[in-house]
Amino acid sequence: MDRAARADAKKLVAGFKAVGFTPIGVSLREAAKDLGTSGKRRIVLVSDGDDTCAPPPPCDVARELKKQGIDLAVDVIGFRTPSRHVRS
Repeated sequence: MDRAARADAKKLVAGFKAVGFTPIGVSLREAAKDLGTSGKRRIVLVSDGDDTCAPPPPCDVARELKKQGIDLAVDVIGFRTPSRHVRS
């Protein structure tokens, strides 16, 4: 991203309002649909880390997308997350 694109992205993110629910699995699935059907794709997931609306579990969705042949990377940005270990 160039400087202008970063500034625009920051403005958009600053305008988001958290509403208290985090449907991570559903959100990953829907975001992947929005990214088209070919080429490398990337999702930036910003979350407090608590998937409060499961199912589907986010790891199950990631496996589902991989089985579909989707070339997708998910970058996760956690804020105010508890200290814990995550298994791959």
